[in-house]
Amino acid sequence: MTIESSHADLPQINHCPSPKTDLIELNSIKCDHYEKSSDLLILNLYVREIITENLQVQFNEQSVRVEFQTRDDKILSKYSHLSQSDSPLKFVWSQTLVGKIIPEQCSFAVKKTALDIQLKKAKPDKWPRPFPLSPRQEEDQRIPVLSQNDTSRPSSASAHSAPAKVNSTSQPSSKSETWRSSSGASSSSSSSSSSSSYANSNSESSSPKYPIGFTGLDNVGNSCYLNAAVQCLLNCDELRDIFNDSKLSTLINQRNPLGFDGKLALSFAVLMRKVWSGSLDTFNPKALRNTLASKLDQFGGLMQQDSHEFLGFLLDGLHEDLNQGKKVQVDFGDREPTADESWSVYSQRNRSPIVDLYHGQFRSRLTCLQCGKVSTTYEPFNSITLPIPAPSTSFSVTMIELHRPPYKLRIRVPQVHTMHSIFQEIMPQQGRKYFALEAVDGKVMRVLKQSDVPSSEANHAVVVCEVVPHLQPVPVMHRFFPLVSPNCAHCNKRDDCLKRCTRCRSVAYCNRDCQVGDWSQHKAKCKPAEASYLDLPFVVSLSVDSRGKHVRDLVRSTVEKLLASSLDRTLLDDFQMWMKDKTGKEVALSDEAMDNLDDVAAIVVEWKKPIQLKAIQERTHPGCDEDDESDITLYDCFSAFTESETLSESWHCPTCKKMTDCRKEMMLSRLPTYLILAIKRFVNKSSLLGRKLDTPVHFPIDHLDLKRYCVDEQSSNYKLCTVVNHTGLSFYGHYTAYVRSIRDQLGWRFCDDEKVAECDESDVVSKNAYILFYKRMDAQQVKEEEKEAQPAETNLNDID
Repeated sequence: MTIESSHADLPQINHCPSPKTDLIELNSIKCDHYEKSSDLLILNLYVREIITENLQVQFNEQSVRVEFQTRDDKILSKYSHLSQSDSPLKFVWSQTLVGKIIPEQCSFAVKKTALDIQLKKAKPDKWPRPFPLSPRQEEDQRIPVLSQNDTSRPSSASAHSAPAKVNSTSQPSSKSETWRSSSGASSSSSSSSSSSSYANSNSESSSPKYPIGFTGLDNVGNSCYLNAAVQCLLNCDELRDIFNDSKLSTLINQRNPLGFDGKLALSFAVLMRKVWSGSLDTFNPKALRNTLASKLDQFGGLMQQDSHEFLGFLLDGLHEDLNQGKKVQVDFGDREPTADESWSVYSQRNRSPIVDLYHGQFRSRLTCLQCGKVSTTYEPFNSITLPIPAPSTSFSVTMIELHRPPYKLRIRVPQVHTMHSIFQEIMPQQGRKYFALEAVDGKVMRVLKQSDVPSSEANHAVVVCEVVPHLQPVPVMHRFFPLVSPNCAHCNKRDDCLKRCTRCRSVAYCNRDCQVGDWSQHKAKCKPAEASYLDLPFVVSLSVDSRGKHVRDLVRSTVEKLLASSLDRTLLDDFQMWMKDKTGKEVALSDEAMDNLDDVAAIVVEWKKPIQLKAIQERTHPGCDEDDESDITLYDCFSAFTESETLSESWHCPTCKKMTDCRKEMMLSRLPTYLILAIKRFVNKSSLLGRKLDTPVHFPIDHLDLKRYCVDEQSSNYKLCTVVNHTGLSFYGHYTAYVRSIRDQLGWRFCDDEKVAECDESDVVSKNAYILFYKRMDAQQVKEEEKEAQPAETNLNDID
């Protein structure tokens, strides 16, 4: 059946008689497909500038045929030698379908760069592909597996072979590798049959041609990011067992729309087996990259990519190709699920060897800073990105506690620090409440929140005061207005009861009459005064029923602790107090109750005479004595990752019913068999201002203990098995890898694309380390290694 279109909204095409044309079969055109629904399949035939007047699309019960002409210069120039005289070229694209369609309900639409063909299926079921596979493709799709009598591990002798081509006679003997297809043919028949492209048709000798474990990967165009990551996965022992297992075909899920129809798992299995066969010096991973690029375009070109991002996409793709999970509906009501419940739901939906080996679980806890509401959730992960702690610097704060004299404390904080990091370093005792101020030359400029960045200028001071819980903290600052003369400005009388001019505060009078008499001379000089502030503001804790007398007594008792012992104590009764609101307006403090403390910005104590404060003792916080920066370790990165952080108005508290400030904490709830750690070396990598951090991070090789970062008791000891390195800058560079097989005792090797060579363990830890693979060790293995590490006991009888 030949139609133009069965959709009313598609443009109708009038077929005009055309001159005689050359007919060229063109079935190599790029064609994508996707299922719009269970009974609709869309084909995208990528041909530019199709001439609609001469377009014919023919739908049959199980095939589709397209006759077309195009103005695309690339196609026309390629076949120009086939043109007869001036006759236009006409092309034919035809394909047989894997299932039956309803021709009358099929349609097409012409676009600028493609022809969209809509196929109506006769039966609403999923097609694994629109067209049948060619014989060659069928061979490629057949999954090669090792025979049951074969082993997926290299022999211990071959593990120490030199990384160079050698004669097979000089190599230690190993079991012969016989491949068979997943159709169940015997190993002997598969080696002689031409139906399997992976059969041992060349009758390879029982000894490997090349050292096992030293096969490199070809660079197929800036693919070092791929080669380094894949070499790390190839040396994960349990993963190698899975992809060498004869039952791998039973694990592949070709119906998962999130996967690659099993093609990615197949490509990785072929790569795994070829690399560990010992039959090749190098292997080309192009098939693996092209399969991944079929859905992720960024990996299809020749551009450099991030190895960690590629590793994440590869593991996700392999997981989806092997995912046997099912959709489950779970209702926990209003309560939050536990760690085991969250993991149970996740593992039912995601059931694959990749999850078993590489996936772990975080515990994320949010605490509202207003009401104390705690929300705990559990999130899965397949890798952890660890920040590099920033370089530190010393910082001084003034501490005023309720039952101790004030003192200055010098601490070490990151160069870019907030009040949260300062509080974390001070580590106040549990149950105490602290309030922070920033003052300039004694004048309070602002109240510091946890997310605020304090100034580091010389005349700026950070004062941290302990306050009484459940009461309102109010800042208190001291000021003094110097007098021009202690005598009356009009009659020159000396009296301690003189009253100051309320505007300039610099002159005083006996009474109102003296002020009126002096006004004509003083008027030109009377300008708003500038006060001198004392260096040590503090905080008082008030309640809503606090009155002026109570506030006055509280301030007096606090100031008395701060005054120098030699100062006359009668000065404590010679001051005036003002309340300053948030607009800056000041009113005298009255004896009435303070109804709305939220409107009070500060209390100002105005002294008639200058007072002298006692000298403040200086202290140094433990760990701040070292002037030099200590080396950064992997544990420092974990501490920075799990350190609680304050988020400003980023969480909707269910109790407060609004966006509030909260404290976020991350811990490890469940650890995987293989722990993948990525050191965050790239900052703003996607922008032109991106940079790379070359800060050395020291990490353990044989014993990484994460017990302190885990929620519960569990096996938390790890041993390093592979490392991905990056050299260069943020926008260009080169990836390499250090790998070893722990189970097979295959020592450290350096992988640089096609080159694989032995290396020393001392080379593994370097400033270029980017991605670390750690393998978890059980308790018995840890005990055995600790026992081996202990020095042997000396028999006294053996001593002369």
